[in-house]
Amino acid sequence: AMAQTAAVFLLSIPDNKGKVPFFASLDDVKFRRQVVPGDQLRIEVTVVKIKTRIAKAEAKGFVGEDLAVEAMLTCILADPGTPS
Repeated sequence: AMAQTAAVFLLSIPDNKGKVPFFASLDDVKFRRQVVPGDQLRIEVTVVKIKTRIAKAEAKGFVGEDLAVEAMLTCILADPGTPS
């Protein structure tokens, strides 16, 4: 869910319009608390670094005010039809 949220956010940046995001890596993952059915997970994404083809984003998932999960995501932004 965090990777999908980051991809949607990255594609909302005008320079990335029409690009295709590919999930490349997940680093520094920390699970802080269990998320159970019925919990509402709020995901926040902050772009840390963005270059022509590579983007890094910090993602955090919250249940209420409690931090449940955090990770550093890396995505490759490719042009449609271009092999990743």
